[in-house]
Amino acid sequence: MSAAGAATTAEIANPLIGYYTFSAMKKRKSPCIDVCEFTGPNGWCLGCGRTREECARWKKMKPYEANSIEKELKRRMAKIMQALPKLH
Repeated sequence: MSAAGAATTAEIANPLIGYYTFSAMKKRKSPCIDVCEFTGPNGWCLGCGRTREECARWKKMKPYEANSIEKELKRRMAKIMQALPKLH
């Protein structure tokens, strides 16, 4: 319980066990690396591999959809690297 005696928003009253605190859900970290150049194959970002639409919706995506995209990003980034000219 908070110092003032009232429950904070993170504390919930349960008549059987008193007060207990919920840990905050972790937010999914964005794969963005602040490159944001959408000239890759299929309009993918050269920095993270997502499309503009995926970037815009990232924070509101359901976990299943974001997980699916994260798995796909490795494949996309490999394609992007193959498409880029070799640096010498």
